[in-house]
Amino acid sequence: MAISKRHVFRLLLVVVPLALFGIGEVGLRLADIGNPAMMEDPFMGFERTYRLYGKTKLDGRLVYRTNPNRTGDIPGAFRDEVFPSRKEPGTIRIFCLGESSTYGWGVKKEEAFPFVLASLLRERIPQVNFEVVNAGGCGYASYRIRLIALELLEYEPDVFILYVGHNEFVEKRIYQEVGPPGVIRSALVRSYLFNTLRSGVRRVKFLNSKPVLPFELDEGMMVRDETQMRLTYEHYRYCVEEIVREARKRKVAVILATPASNLYVVPNTLKFAPREPLSEHYLRGLRAYADSRFREAAEEFRKAVAASPSFAGSHWYLGLALEALGEKERAREELVRSRDTDAFPERATSATNNILREIAKAYDVPLVDVEREFLPLDSSDLFLEGDNVHLTPRGHRLLAELLASRIIRERLVEAVSHEI
Repeated sequence: MAISKRHVFRLLLVVVPLALFGIGEVGLRLADIGNPAMMEDPFMGFERTYRLYGKTKLDGRLVYRTNPNRTGDIPGAFRDEVFPSRKEPGTIRIFCLGESSTYGWGVKKEEAFPFVLASLLRERIPQVNFEVVNAGGCGYASYRIRLIALELLEYEPDVFILYVGHNEFVEKRIYQEVGPPGVIRSALVRSYLFNTLRSGVRRVKFLNSKPVLPFELDEGMMVRDETQMRLTYEHYRYCVEEIVREARKRKVAVILATPASNLYVVPNTLKFAPREPLSEHYLRGLRAYADSRFREAAEEFRKAVAASPSFAGSHWYLGLALEALGEKERAREELVRSRDTDAFPERATSATNNILREIAKAYDVPLVDVEREFLPLDSSDLFLEGDNVHLTPRGHRLLAELLASRIIRERLVEAVSHEI
């Protein structure tokens, strides 16, 4: 039976696109372009749409330099960093990943801990050429930092230092607890060709744009959403573990550091009118505290905590009252509880740092417990005035000293040098 031209045409409309798709898919897989593992975040569908560093010539030599779109006093900014395109023999290249606390918001570039760390290591191990690159991005949460880490693996790193956890709740993210994606979407997100085309479209939209990470507290955020909290912590664990796993595949050493925070900054819960009537114990405690009757205030705030243990304000004022009474250790415990029960924490919580401790143990990677090291120290000497998380030059130096000591104690330089 003869096949009509119309049927042939219809058949070609199906076969030709499928053939082209198959050829493109095979070619991209062989070239490892559009690899889903390097692009999509299963929690967010967020992917890398730009490169942080680009090749350029500086003083006649080929170097990598921070994309100019990513420098300056803007949300999402990075330091203007320069490092050789090819690592010289005998060089240890360290990337410090994190947020604005790594970037060094509020201090000079040479006062931020990555710069100080480089100076300390060069002083203590002068026979080694250390390159320490500040890859901290202002406003970045771990899911963005994970994608930065994937790019950094291309630049011959020896060590990753990860100081991240303050921004996990800052960006407005919406998680949906849904079942597995449909068959078509599952197939598409595994396709190298689909990911390449999608990335190209997003890149066109991105060109010449500035990253905007808008954030402004509003009263609606003052309701603690336990489901959102749980999913955020799960996502944080996933991102940190992925960085550790991918680094290990490339034989890159990893150091985790627990982010420290200023416990004396008022919790966000108290920045808005209360959504529920305040207890009489809490109100009496406030009056007693204002009159410097700290023992009476502490007793009232204890009762307020017992009545409503999830209200951050009672914990915070109880901590301040205990501090005034000279009971510093118990005061710190309450201030930590205030941070951890805040409706909208803008800093790393105990849960965040416990995840880092668990990952360090599970993967046998060094941990610098900055939170515990800083806890007994004078916060006014460590944090910028009125700031939740950003360190003073003194705070950055102490952090750099802790990291340098751990690098030397773990003999990471010897191990890396041997591999070189």
